[in-house]
Amino acid sequence: MERFLIVDDDKDTLDTFRLFLESEHYRPDTCMTTREAETLLAKHEYCAVFIDIYLPDRNGLDFIKELQDKSFQPAIVVITGSSELALVKQALRLGVFDYLNKPFRLESLRLLVKNVIIHQNLARRQRLMDNKEEEQRRSIENLFNQKVRELEESEKKYQKLVEQPIVGVFILQDQKFVYCNRKMKEFLGYEPDNPDCPKIGFSAITSSDEAAGIQSKLDQLTAGGKEGPVYFRSHFAAREGAREHIVEIWANAFQYQGKAAIQGITVDISSRIAMEKRQYQLELQLINEHKLAAIGELASGIAHNLNTPIAVIQGNAELLQLKYPYEEIIDKILLQTSKLSELIEIIVHKAINENNPETEPLNINQLIENELKFLNAHLFFKHKVNKIIKLDPKLPIIPATYSDFSQSIIGILRNLIDDMENTGEKTLKVSTRLNDSFIQIELENSCPDYPPDSLGNYEILSGDTLRYRELNHPDLNGKILHNIMARILLARYKASFNIVRNEEKGIRIRIDVPVKQN
Repeated sequence: MERFLIVDDDKDTLDTFRLFLESEHYRPDTCMTTREAETLLAKHEYCAVFIDIYLPDRNGLDFIKELQDKSFQPAIVVITGSSELALVKQALRLGVFDYLNKPFRLESLRLLVKNVIIHQNLARRQRLMDNKEEEQRRSIENLFNQKVRELEESEKKYQKLVEQPIVGVFILQDQKFVYCNRKMKEFLGYEPDNPDCPKIGFSAITSSDEAAGIQSKLDQLTAGGKEGPVYFRSHFAAREGAREHIVEIWANAFQYQGKAAIQGITVDISSRIAMEKRQYQLELQLINEHKLAAIGELASGIAHNLNTPIAVIQGNAELLQLKYPYEEIIDKILLQTSKLSELIEIIVHKAINENNPETEPLNINQLIENELKFLNAHLFFKHKVNKIIKLDPKLPIIPATYSDFSQSIIGILRNLIDDMENTGEKTLKVSTRLNDSFIQIELENSCPDYPPDSLGNYEILSGDTLRYRELNHPDLNGKILHNIMARILLARYKASFNIVRNEEKGIRIRIDVPVKQN
């Protein structure tokens, strides 16, 4: 039951407030001085305090300013006469919630009390969300510090490995190894203690294309067409099914036993590459977590700042409608405020879900509908793009983290929309369907003069794992980063991507998500 405090030196006013609030099943406390009010405020928590501007022991405005300086949480409503407009403006500048003119109608008081309760409930919810966001910030900070420590430890381990004797040394003559040290024999798949050197060349341990490139560089060295040393990177696989080594090789030409030969050193960098990939994925994870916190904070703030004025506008419009039932402009006001309320609900829903890292039942259709409504803030998308939306109502609910799918889908959609910005007639198609044991999400754009080179931005979505050269793409930003994040976020759901040019000059991206993930 909500509790209210009324401070007024007029007993009749206090009785009116008390009887009205009790009839509405609220709990009123009344007093006639600020001193009594301070005593009551120290004892009870109030939803709102109604204060007369003129009080016998102190000016009401001075008392309000003192309360506001103490970060007063209950809403403050000023009780005043209709002739005291200047004082009302002064009170509003102090940050009071609203004012009530004497004499007042009970219907006006009822609406004001309702608005106060809505405002205070939103304020409480905002404080709870702020506390939760603060906890999440601390959690993210702890995670960040933990990951930094892990990376520092990994770096120290790598440095220790480099200091160990892990360098392979070889001599190559007539395209075959004629000398290999212990580590080089290990790279080639031979026993390190075997006294013989394997009579093979690079063609036996690398792919044919890679071996041809290596041999071309080495031939230039032995022919004197290039000054050494030369550097190249290679993938060694001693035999089928053996672990692949990623190695760096430095080589130079020299004379060995009277014949031209190549001497070189080989360093295994497989661990370093794995560490770099892991570090990059950790950075993406941290970026994602900070983004979730930022989205939640922004959305909650917007909802908090909009709900109160909308409630006031709606309430006053409804009162006007009772007085003027045939005025169309009032119907339009109510329609628009209703739309704003719906948008705020979507914002709050998105904020709550984006900040929830837990796996919960996910309705993909509902998520897509919310994200498309959210995209309407993109004016180009809202006004210039034709939308064709077909969502299968039979789509099953799956266990998932909301933000994994929302960020993946919104990132790809933004890429497809941006690709159409400087083209002719534009269409975006979004559809879902259940195909056997897969949920299929299709995102497609089309326009007459679609950029022919845009397909390359999406090809990074396909494949089983991210390769080193993809993580070190020279243009790793914007569209490519959106696609990499989508691939990483949906990998845990064993999702696969199919990317093709469609017949209507655009890109079609299909995401297949298994309904049951092992």
